[in-house]
Amino acid sequence: MNLYGLSDDAAAVSGDHDESGPITIVERNNRQHAWDDFILEDDEHGLAPPRHHLLLCLDYRKPGQPTSDDRQAVAGALGHLEAAFEWSNRGLLFTIGYAPGYFDRFDEPLPPGIDLRPADEVIDAIKVGDEDPTPEPYEIIMHLSSNNAVHLLAAEEALWGFPGQDRDHLNGVHIEHTFEGIFEKPTTFPGRRTGFVGASLPKQEIHDTVDEDLGDAIHGDAPLSMGFESGLDDNLPDETAVSLVHDQTLSGDFEQPGVFAQGTIEHVSKLDLDLDGWYDQTKEERIHRMFSPHHTESDVGEVGEELGSTSGTDEMPMRDHRADDAIARHTQEDAEEQGLVGHAQKLARARFDVDLRQTDAERDPTRSLDTTILRRDFDTTDQQQPGLHFVALMRFNGYMVYTRRAMNGVRFDSETELPSEPGELEGTRITHEDVELPIEDDGFLAFITAQRRGNYLVPPLELRALPPARALRLDIDMDITRLTSLSEGRIPVVIRRTEAFDPKTELDLETVRFGPPAVVDQGGGATPVDAGPVNEDMIETADLLLEFEAADAGFDNQSTESRLFGKTNEGYPVQSTAEMVVDLGE
Repeated sequence: MNLYGLSDDAAAVSGDHDESGPITIVERNNRQHAWDDFILEDDEHGLAPPRHHLLLCLDYRKPGQPTSDDRQAVAGALGHLEAAFEWSNRGLLFTIGYAPGYFDRFDEPLPPGIDLRPADEVIDAIKVGDEDPTPEPYEIIMHLSSNNAVHLLAAEEALWGFPGQDRDHLNGVHIEHTFEGIFEKPTTFPGRRTGFVGASLPKQEIHDTVDEDLGDAIHGDAPLSMGFESGLDDNLPDETAVSLVHDQTLSGDFEQPGVFAQGTIEHVSKLDLDLDGWYDQTKEERIHRMFSPHHTESDVGEVGEELGSTSGTDEMPMRDHRADDAIARHTQEDAEEQGLVGHAQKLARARFDVDLRQTDAERDPTRSLDTTILRRDFDTTDQQQPGLHFVALMRFNGYMVYTRRAMNGVRFDSETELPSEPGELEGTRITHEDVELPIEDDGFLAFITAQRRGNYLVPPLELRALPPARALRLDIDMDITRLTSLSEGRIPVVIRRTEAFDPKTELDLETVRFGPPAVVDQGGGATPVDAGPVNEDMIETADLLLEFEAADAGFDNQSTESRLFGKTNEGYPVQSTAEMVVDLGE
């Protein structure tokens, strides 16, 4: 089978990638969710996110902790997909995430910086009205996407070794490792979920699968079935803002994610959509419920094309700390005086500076406020009814609760809802008192019902295959704790041997990297240029000495810490962090 959008290793489309080879872990910042920089333009759809999506919900079939053989098989199977397809929307993009129940298999808990909550805890915090969503029971979820639906089907079959087919290659790549015997292949909803997003698809799919008249009601240019563009610059953060980082804070405290830095937290919901009721509304009513009572059809256009890159109007921004007024600040007033509030205006109240943790402030005037979740949702006709698979990435699970509470009603206090230091947001918050507003006038709450919800940790790229909850902590010594040159000399690092771990025989040196925490977390740093026992006369009990070129490590004159990362021969992560002082004598 030959498919469009092959990887460089499998004769990819000419000119799409650098001739030096396939995309590296560093180019992806060690992120599974590094998709945005790899959205390529094509003649038919322009520059747009992937149009076809597949969710596979899985459980590890064996009791206890995953075996090293299974971990390596999963890593190999995922690697085959990257070798067979170009990493882009024209080829294939995918992530794999793990629920809290998966990590219950391990004796140690996740690092304190991993805010991954059981599904029922989030459900209890954000449910609306009579909805009673099912907490997802699955341990693992895989999200695959492509502009070409055939790629998703081919990748799915390859993951299980092409069951029932006499073949073992995909796009010239030999499929040696598979999920067979590790995960049962889902074939029907809810284990297998499909969807679509992008101009023409909602109209076509709803028309062909659900109801012809309902499909006819959807505009042909609408990317989603509710009729409007939703991915605007002011309501989607960049991938860095939703990535776990080594120096992240919550409530003013450092909450380190350990080896899961550069991963992300993923929330996945299955929402039912009442499109019949939605399209019984006039176009003006739908605009008011989607955006705000201040928006007109001339502001929005047919599907949102007149909005440009932001969700405000020409007269007033949706939310902007640089402006004297904003639509989001009128939410309570609109509820009281107009008896209606918009979905977008409610959500905009939850924006804040992800780095500085301020909702509005006297701050860099060139910087915009961020939303806290990055949506990658898509429509569906699973179960032969219109719906939405809501997929959202975030740094902390609490951000999902915070954002959804802003959506659930008029009452909102950003200082109370957002974890923060006392007084940190004083004078900068948006506070709105509750107003008795019928649900049918409260944005579009009356037209969506959550059916299922789940939360997952999407690990960094190099730990995506059946990761443990914690890394093995290494005991390291550095003879040089004061670095006097960034470009010359070597840095010796000693890894101590313990009763549980002998680095000389158990550490996979090809996986070892050393440098500043942020550099190592993103897949960079120096690799060992020399390795050997500290004492050759006592090899069995000796520690391991590694040497790294200072010029390759990535330190700068602001560096205060060093990090060493690697894996054991069985694929188990190991890590240690130590102080490092840079003194260039200037």
